[in-house]
Amino acid sequence: MSDEYLLAVGKEGAARLSTVQELYGDESKMILAKAGLHRNMTVMDVGCGTGLMTHWLADQVGGDGKIIAVDNSQSQLDFAKKHLVHNKIHNVNYLCKSIDDLSYADLHSIDLIYARLILVHNKNPLIFINQLKEQCKKNTIFVFEEPVTSESGCYPVQECFKKHIALYCDLGKRAGFDYDFGEKLPSLASTAGLSIKGVRKVQNYYLNSKSKLIAYQRTKECANKYLNEKMISPSELNILLTQLLELANKQDILISGVNMMQIWGTI
Repeated sequence: MSDEYLLAVGKEGAARLSTVQELYGDESKMILAKAGLHRNMTVMDVGCGTGLMTHWLADQVGGDGKIIAVDNSQSQLDFAKKHLVHNKIHNVNYLCKSIDDLSYADLHSIDLIYARLILVHNKNPLIFINQLKEQCKKNTIFVFEEPVTSESGCYPVQECFKKHIALYCDLGKRAGFDYDFGEKLPSLASTAGLSIKGVRKVQNYYLNSKSKLIAYQRTKECANKYLNEKMISPSELNILLTQLLELANKQDILISGVNMMQIWGTI
């Protein structure tokens, strides 16, 4: 299987990413403030996606600060740039680059490195962390947020929800990704020599039909890959998608997002 990002990007993935931001955005902002984000900083937003955190970061650092927003998908960046122009944001520099080789970036000029839901989509996240250790100036702040996907839940338990999580995690493994990477993150960062100041695990809940659609959206975005890998038959997939769509409209069902591991500290 290709090692490409497995979910939809750009406009096709925007609704799902917006739901993730609604669920975890406030928690992300709180941790960034706690870690030391302030005005006039130069911040690298790694795996910035559609820019949902980038634009907030740009506001926090102010006109004399700078955001370097990196993503390896031009579709993601094109979507993010539209918001940038609409809101007249002038302190963001977007780069379509991989995080496997950061030689294009002047890491010594960075004050804070932020990455959310990006290392989980990387086959060897230690390469990225080691680059930071080797190239960043001393006491550069880092903030990482990565998921423990298998700890997503549905209450009362629904077999269709369990199946969609199992399929997604299995697809990740086939591509060389660990969608439970969050649970390994603190140990990996510590082993790499980063100075960890705080660790926090956050799990929030989808409370309305729009946000509960995330299980359906994730499965729909990965549908062709599931079929190509022969992980599920076309008829079974159609049944699963129908069940997940119905699940989103059930008011008596409580759905939790991924358990998000947040760590912050200095390099």
